[in-house]
This record gives sequence, structure tokens and C-alpha cells, in this order.
Amino acid sequence: MPDRSFAAVASFNTGMVLAGGWDANAAVMGTITIILTYSAGAVYNCIKDVDGDKINQNDSPLSDMRLGIGAARWIMLAYVCLSFIFAALTSPLMLVSNAIGVVLGIVYSKYTKSILIMSYITLVTTHLVLPVVTGYLIFSGFHPFIMVIAVFFYISEVFSISIKDFKDVEGDRKMGVRTLPVVFSPECASKITFAGMCLPVVLIWFPWFIFKLSIVFLLIALSASAMKIMLGYALMKDPKRDTAKKVLGYFRYIMIIQIFSWCFV
Repeated sequence: MPDRSFAAVASFNTGMVLAGGWDANAAVMGTITIILTYSAGAVYNCIKDVDGDKINQNDSPLSDMRLGIGAARWIMLAYVCLSFIFAALTSPLMLVSNAIGVVLGIVYSKYTKSILIMSYITLVTTHLVLPVVTGYLIFSGFHPFIMVIAVFFYISEVFSISIKDFKDVEGDRKMGVRTLPVVFSPECASKITFAGMCLPVVLIWFPWFIFKLSIVFLLIALSASAMKIMLGYALMKDPKRDTAKKVLGYFRYIMIIQIFSWCFV
């Protein structure tokens, strides 16, 4: 899950910048912690989805039997243990955050992944809200501003993140995973996803106006949002697997640009 781990790393570092206390040691150790935690979550997700991956991506190590389930569990455990070591080298708060991240990774793969909207809420929490709040609180006390960002992420990204599911419809349907394209048709779900990708353009004005944020932030955020709208429109026009894979590839980079735009507030 490189796209989610990189988004979480961007969110964590953005949180530190917003608090005015970015630190190289915390950035490096926190980044390694997040990547290890997401790697553990990715392995666990592959273990739970091995049957579906035989349809969705049959070249993965578990689905084509290059790696056994037992070995995968040991790899996951190693990642988890290493993540806590690096979290301890970051800050006490990172230890708590990492524990929450590990639990949420299990909860997502085992429970909420099959519960439509809860799936997307869990993902937004783990790769946007939790890391940005953690980065902020490491160097600053609580402030309503960070909660506004958290709420903004929840509202603006909860449906756009469903873009990842359009390439896995057949396998998810077989596994009983209730994603938007499975519950609805891909054609109908793509309209909901497109609407979700339009939300940031509408919502970004509220924190910008309330907190008197910079024009540079606004321009970068609006530019990223406009690119996301173009991707959403392309998916809506052709919600097939091949198109979804291409759109998702661009979406990952635009998401990171959108996250870093908050560094210019």
C-alpha cells in the first residue's frame, strides 16, 4: 500500500509543520514508523484477501503461492515490532499513535473493509487524520485548527478514496466486500466518487476564510482539487478496471500535493 503509506507520511510531516516544530529526527523516525506500520497492515490485508487477490491481482506473492501464510504472519509481526521501536525513538505520543494505527489496520482488514462507508472512514482516519493530528500534537498543544483540518479530511476524502475499489470489483464481490462499485454498479458508484472528488473545491473556502490562511495554500489546494475532479470525470466516463488503475496512479500523487498544500497556510 505505498500510496496510503506515503499519504500518511505526508500528513505526519504536514502536521509538524502546522505546529511550527518540524524536527529532522522526528520526521525520519516517524516516517520509518509509519512505513513499517503500513507494511504490516498490507501483509495482514493480503492474508485476509488472498482468495480475492487470486482474481484481482493474481501475481501477488500470497495469491500465486510464492509466499506461505505462515511466513507472511512472521513478516507482519516483524514489521509491527520494528514499528514500535522506531515509534519509541520518535516520541511517547508516536507510540500511542502507532498502537492505534496497528489496531485500525487489523480492524479495517478484518471488519470495516466489508462495511461500505465504514471502510472509507477507517482509511481516512489511518492515512490522513491520525498522522496529521499526531504530527501536530508532538510539537503543539490542542488547537481547534487541527480539528478543522481533521473534519475537512473526513468530509472531503471519505468518498473520493473509493476510487481504489473500481479495479477490484470482481474479487471484492466474491469475498463479500461491500465497496461502492459492488453495492451499486460501477457506473452509479463512479458518479458518487466524482461528487466526492468535487467536494474539496467547495469546502476549502471555509477554513481559508475562518483562519485567514495564505493565498499560496488556496491556489495549491484548488489546483490539486481541480486535477482530482478531472480524474473523477475520466472514471465516471469509463468506470472500467483499466481506466481505474490509470486514474488511481495519478490520484496518489495529487493526494500528496493536496496534503502538502497545508504546509503553506
